[in-house]
Amino acid sequence: MGGALLVSLPSFQWLGLSEKPGIKEWKNRPIDWKTFVGGILFGAGWGLGGICPGPGLTTAGMSLGGMVWVAAMFGARGALGMVQQKGKQD
Repeated sequence: MGGALLVSLPSFQWLGLSEKPGIKEWKNRPIDWKTFVGGILFGAGWGLGGICPGPGLTTAGMSLGGMVWVAAMFGARGALGMVQQKGKQD
């Protein structure tokens, strides 16, 4: 993590990404139930799967388990999209 900070911090400063106006809007946004439940599901999935999303995509090219993990991740995202669309129709 320290190595990542050594690279990212100067890069963010140089590119001017540290003080974008959108960050202040997100900072003051109230936490609703979707954000709360989404955070819990993300953390539980990460903990149970033992793989974070970035390396998980890399693992997909190396093992069957990685491919199953990526398929589950995109499948869950697709299912969420269908549930949200159905909710808008009702």
